[in-house]
Amino acid sequence: MIDTEHANANTTEISCGAIVFRTTLNNNKEVLLIRHTGSSYWSFPKGHAKPHEGYKHAAIREVQEETGIHINIECDFADVVSYP
Repeated sequence: MIDTEHANANTTEISCGAIVFRTTLNNNKEVLLIRHTGSSYWSFPKGHAKPHEGYKHAAIREVQEETGIHINIECDFADVVSYP
């Protein structure tokens, strides 16, 4: 997931993250959500990409930093969201 936030016309922030899941022994899928400290807000793990960092590398790094889980990216799906 790629999230492009426009704070104003001169600023762009790139956020990258992943939808982390696992398949259980019953063949069900479980999805990982993180809860933000001090709030009731839940989301997928994500964060800002570093300058010149690839989107996949940023997503893998952010999931590791926020959850301690090492992931592999299984597809090339990406989505861009812009905020006015």
